[in-house]
Amino acid sequence: MQLSGEFDDSRMGEAVRLIGMTLRIEHYSPSLVPGYEHLPTIHVVGQSDGASIVGQPRHIHGTVGVVADGSVRWTLFSSVEGADVDEWVSEGVQVGGVGSAMGFLGMWTGAQHERMDPLGKMPLLRTNVY
Repeated sequence: MQLSGEFDDSRMGEAVRLIGMTLRIEHYSPSLVPGYEHLPTIHVVGQSDGASIVGQPRHIHGTVGVVADGSVRWTLFSSVEGADVDEWVSEGVQVGGVGSAMGFLGMWTGAQHERMDPLGKMPLLRTNVY
């Protein structure tokens, strides 16, 4: 089943980049999810390596929190240091739930959600915040 022919081009390929990231907890806020009030939303900030050897480091900020079914959701925004608006956003679900060190799986796209923004998968990212 083909959903769209817009990207049906044999010259296009998939790219994989390993990008290191360092995050620290900036602050906590109360969870607004009924039944999970004991698990705060964690606000993180940090930096990632550039997307290439000569790429600029990127500023990262976002949240780690619980959704209605108890899954842990990661939302991370990134931009070039000093930029006024975010460029990329990553959304993912932590594998193994609260307390798991497995990491999270998700997707990334443009932070402004414009029509022609790329959309990519994020393979397992190793994390250990919760």
